[in-house]
Amino acid sequence: MLAGLFGRHPQPNVSPIVRLRTVETVRQNLQQNLIRINLDIAVSNAGRGLAEDIFGLVDLNLPVRVVPSFPFDRDRYEGWRTASDDRNSWTLLLKGLRLPPSAEAPAFSIVLEVHPDQAADDCHLAISFGVSGGAGGAKEIIFPAQLIADAFEHYAHPYPDVPTKRAGDQRFERLIRECLKS
Repeated sequence: MLAGLFGRHPQPNVSPIVRLRTVETVRQNLQQNLIRINLDIAVSNAGRGLAEDIFGLVDLNLPVRVVPSFPFDRDRYEGWRTASDDRNSWTLLLKGLRLPPSAEAPAFSIVLEVHPDQAADDCHLAISFGVSGGAGGAKEIIFPAQLIADAFEHYAHPYPDVPTKRAGDQRFERLIRECLKS
């Protein structure tokens, strides 16, 4: 409060938190499945000031057959899409969110639909948040091509029983979570 009296009030410092919600196989047609990776994105404020006017930037450098989608909630944020240099970019303004220090709030979600013929390329995502009057942070995520190829092999394999399949599912969920940590 004293710093605010002298024109140096505490600043917010926002950054993204990315969590895996689910990985699922979706049958697209009789001959082809795809893998759907559902990610939840939250924003945290590690600064000592109140974060207002928070915006997010999402930059996806994805192979052609990886289809991202944002389940938009128009009451929570506005979004704009841009495309350049084989990248898909979105800017999102989080409406009315006021985030106190040491707090976290859900921001949006991303759904990646990965097709089988995509397995030759890595998937790159960069997610960042900024705030009026404070610092922002970014997170880069890479899903290696080999991980995706192995996941397709696992999800297409006819396992003899549910426990064996579930063990494989848990392994791939763990590997994807490790990608989110880096």
